[in-house]
This record gives sequence, C-alpha cells and structure tokens, in this order.
Amino acid sequence: MDEVQVAKAIRTAIKAGESGKVFELIDNDPDRLNMDTPFGSWLHVASSHGKTWIVKLLIGLGADINARGGTAGGTPIHRAASDGHIDVVRFLLSCGAELDVSEPERNPLFGAIHWGHVDIVKLLIENGIDARVKYTGTRMKNMDALAFARERGQTKIAEFLETCLGKKGAGKARKQPSIKNHWKRRKKTHVDFDLLRQRVTKAARRTFDAVRTAHPTESFYAFALYAADDAVGINPSANSTQAYKCIEDRVMADESQKKWLKSHGISLKRFLLGDYYWSAYSWEYQCAKSKGFDAVNKLINNRGVGRYDSDDPLGFVKFKSGVFASMVLALRDLNDEGYFGKGADRKSVTIFCSVPNSECSAWLEQDSARRLNPPTVFKIFAEERIKYIADGSNRRRPAPDSVQAFYLSFVEKG
Repeated sequence: MDEVQVAKAIRTAIKAGESGKVFELIDNDPDRLNMDTPFGSWLHVASSHGKTWIVKLLIGLGADINARGGTAGGTPIHRAASDGHIDVVRFLLSCGAELDVSEPERNPLFGAIHWGHVDIVKLLIENGIDARVKYTGTRMKNMDALAFARERGQTKIAEFLETCLGKKGAGKARKQPSIKNHWKRRKKTHVDFDLLRQRVTKAARRTFDAVRTAHPTESFYAFALYAADDAVGINPSANSTQAYKCIEDRVMADESQKKWLKSHGISLKRFLLGDYYWSAYSWEYQCAKSKGFDAVNKLINNRGVGRYDSDDPLGFVKFKSGVFASMVLALRDLNDEGYFGKGADRKSVTIFCSVPNSECSAWLEQDSARRLNPPTVFKIFAEERIKYIADGSNRRRPAPDSVQAFYLSFVEKG
C-alpha cells in the first residue's frame, strides 16, 4: 500500500476499534505513528472516537500526548473533551496531558461546555484547568468559561461553575494574585508529603472498597497506584480474574494482532501477561470509583502553585520522587494493617506502583512490588511483568537516575 492507502487503513481501523490492526499497520514505524492528517495525529483520531484501548496503544508506542493538530491546532485531550469521551479524558490526564488554554478553540473546558458534557467539565476543573482565563476576539469579548456556558445556554454547567468559582450572581472573577505574589507563594509553599501519604492511604482504601463492593462475585488479584510522569496526579487501578478473562477474550479474538505477534516472534502468552494481566493501565477497573483521589490530586497540584522549591535545581526531581514514594508508603500502610489479606490469602494478591510512558516505570514497579509483596508473589510478578517490560524488543532498562535516588531516600525514611 502507498502512504495514502496506509493512512486510510489506519484511520478506518481506529474508528472500528481494531487495536490489533492498528498495531500491525504502524508496526513500530515512527513515520506512520506520527503521520500528520487533516484530523490531527492518530491519537487525535482515537481520542475523538472514544477508543480508549487504542489511545493506550498509541501512547505505549510513543505517540505525542500533547501533539497539536486538526483545524484548530488543539491537543488530543481537547478532542476527547469536545466529543464527550470521559474515559479517554481521564486516561490522558493520568498520563500528564497538558491543558492548553491559549485559545478558546484549543481549550478542552470550552469544548466540553460547548457540547454540554457536564461530567467532563467537572473532571477538568478538579484537575486544575484555568476556568478564569478570558478571551477576546471576533466572537468573544472578555469571555471566561462561565460566560461561555451562559451564552451557550448550558444551565447545569453554568450553575456548577458559579458554585465552584464563587461567582454566583455577581459574575465577577476573584481578584487574581499578581505575578510577583504568585512566584512568592510558589517559592514558600510546598507539598506536605506526610499529609499526601495519609490522603493517598485514605483514598486508596475508599476506592478499592468501592470497587470490591460493586463487583462482589469477582476475585481481585491485583491493586496498583500510578502517577503521571510529570507527577500531576495519582490514580488507582485494580483487576479481577473475571475482568481479565474478558480482556483476554478480546485480544484472542483479534486475529490481526495474533498474526503480528507471531511474525515478530513474540509469545502470545507473554504478551498477554506483560501488557494486560500485569499492566495497571490496561485493567478493567483503572480509575474506577476514584472520586476519593480528588483531594489527593488537589494537594499535589495546588493549581500549579508551590509544588516544589523553584530556586532548587533539583526541586522538581525531589517533588516527583516524593509523589512516587507517597504512593508506595500508602500501599505499605494498607498492607501492614492487613487490608490486602493475611497468610495464604495475601499470597493471592499483588500490589505495586507505576508511572506510564516513563523510564521510571521498570524500577518503580520492581522496587514497589519487592517491598510490598511476599517473596513468592514478587517472584512471579518480576518474571511475568518486570522482565517483559525490560526485555521487550523496543525497550531498554534505564540506568538509575536522580529520581530513583531521592525516591529511595524518601521510602527508607518512611
């Protein structure tokens, strides 16, 4: 096929949700992965059509999560928000997607407001998008999100924004801090990691309790916490043997994917274990019942102000390490109280922490799993997951870095 035919085939496969076909067509070819189409990148296309599995696949292959594309030059999260795909929005946020508010046509919040997606508006606000930014142009004059919602007749969204922005009746934005005071606050205020650990523990217990309650007949074999690579938030994930069987059936039914794996000498069993059974980003209950993590992520982000010492060259590295360590220590606290079972029951559950699309993934999963699980449980996980992500055909084991060094210091002190 020529490139035009390839592009049409990839787009058709994405719209049909044929992840194996997409995998086969792209075939680790960066030119195909990063094709620029009238619709944007392939990640734009998958996000626009709500194909969460393919979004995960494309990001795993190296697609730019913040690529600009399409007629307005927006990002994939803008397409997902505009088209009402909250699961895609939530996943992109968990991977550290930027919230571009440079233009109204690129603003995910405005896209969600325009089409009346109330839940996505709430999710974006919870994740710190700037709802007070105002636009002036040919179609707008000094218009912020609330004014836009009113203009569009989106009553429920306007009521929500009035409440959360403190603008009911008056319609006036709160006085914004000066740039000088903003940086002063940024330097003096930092995340309290002891408090973060407590909030993560509480949120994880609440979330995992809710997931178990919602699926009382299922046997849960794994629980995990993961953070975005830029540490903008923490998310929960869980899976059961019954839920994995559904995932396995979908993969087994995809003949094009099995054909590709065979042609590349990759064991189907190893692929299923490494990329689905043990991948927290592929689990059925990823981010399920995660309302409790709102308080966690508000503490982490503080709307972008004061997360770390901006005068310290290693400020962000230390902050990121602290977030990773807080996840591990929170799971350790739950484990110590017997939350994941005791004795023989504990050996049927695996817990760990991760970070998607990052060179920190392998060492964080390995270290957290080693610390949090019985030796026999860790041995299985190391063989089926850690070795897989370290030895994959297009993966490499990263050298120890400064994030890992500070993380170990945090964990040892905890």
